[in-house]
Amino acid sequence: MTAADVLYLICQTQADRLGIDSAEFGGRLAGLKLWEAIRALREEYIDFFPDPTVQKSLRAVIDEKEDVLDQSWTLMASQFAQQSRQAAEDFEKSLRDLRVSPESVNTTI
Repeated sequence: MTAADVLYLICQTQADRLGIDSAEFGGRLAGLKLWEAIRALREEYIDFFPDPTVQKSLRAVIDEKEDVLDQSWTLMASQFAQQSRQAAEDFEKSLRDLRVSPESVNTTI
């Protein structure tokens, strides 16, 4: 079950009224909208507990996990960028290697 599925279940009554099925709902939650909805759900979950100590503990645990995820995303993005640069350089080199020098072309007819 994905985060979009959970959000759809929470909003299903309203979505049904608007004729929006789970696939369309998930599609509309792409990117930043999905992230914002997850954060809102997280805050509502934390606020569900009336004890401030529990809220503080939950927030600390969730924030720590988000920090780890952020670090992972940063590392993956850096590695992806490096691999993309290397692939572009390799591609450009291949194109240069495939070029035929003007001297090798027979222009006599």
